[in-house]
Amino acid sequence: MNARILHHHEAPFGWWFNSPDLPGLTGGGDDSFAAAKERAEGAARFHLECEAEEQDRPAPDFDALTFEHFVPASEAPALAA
Repeated sequence: MNARILHHHEAPFGWWFNSPDLPGLTGGGDDSFAAAKERAEGAARFHLECEAEEQDRPAPDFDALTFEHFVPASEAPALAA
């Protein structure tokens, strides 16, 4: 499975994320983009695990899960900060 994660930056608050592939997934923090990516991936795994449990399905194969991280071009300058 491939999950796209969209990152947004809002000064002075920091990075937040959502995903068109995982409805309801959102989160953020006032840390670096690298930390935001890590937080987003952890949140996505938790989201998928909870969804599977709620639907009485087996836990997802996290080894087969890949992430694609995107930042809108207008917010790319925040990556250098």
